[in-house]
Amino acid sequence: MENSNQYSNTAKLIHITLICTLGVISCHNTFGVPFSFDNFQNIAENKYIRDLSNFFDLRLISYGEYAFRSRYIGYLMFAVNYWFGGLNVMSYHLVNIIIYICNAVLIYRMINMIASSSYFSGFTQCK
Repeated sequence: MENSNQYSNTAKLIHITLICTLGVISCHNTFGVPFSFDNFQNIAENKYIRDLSNFFDLRLISYGEYAFRSRYIGYLMFAVNYWFGGLNVMSYHLVNIIIYICNAVLIYRMINMIASSSYFSGFTQCK
């Protein structure tokens, strides 16, 4: 039984490594791409992301522009990214790729949890 569990853990590790590798390969060419579309409005010209204290100002959070209030988490991510790297496009793309890969791994884990639930226990597995 332990061999089976060890194989399962090794297979999961290989799957997660493959997900991460494919994520990096599929997005690696974005590192040199400049801002485009709404990036100018939401990042380059955004006055809120220039100062992290904006995210602790209750007046701004409650009564500020709708875009700031409705995209609080997104703007907070932009602000932290701006704090670390300014308008360096590569850092914004790197954070996006990390978010994509984390989401892909979470989906993989969720599918594994659903597939191993009692609902699917009656199905036979292909060998």
